[in-house]
Amino acid sequence: MVITNRRKNAEKAGNGSYYDWLFISIIFVIVTTGILSEVLRLAQIPLLAYPTYFIHLVVVFFLFAYAPYSKMAHMVYRMTALVFAKYSGERKEVLRT
Repeated sequence: MVITNRRKNAEKAGNGSYYDWLFISIIFVIVTTGILSEVLRLAQIPLLAYPTYFIHLVVVFFLFAYAPYSKMAHMVYRMTALVFAKYSGERKEVLRT
């Protein structure tokens, strides 16, 4: 659904950058390997379940390692700056942007 919405709005918003598509791809791989590893584990096929789970854990680690450099991190940084500005009372113009 995210991919189709991005494709539909490509004329208005642009195709997106490498980092946008990397995040979407990583989330897709995490969901796919997570579901697949659970299904393989329940089907009692450890020869495939363990490598799938290992790939899942590596990709989850990549997501957390990549998080400070992603666009999603901007939300956390911005929220932290707004909370700091509000409680310190120093820069009220930051809250208006």
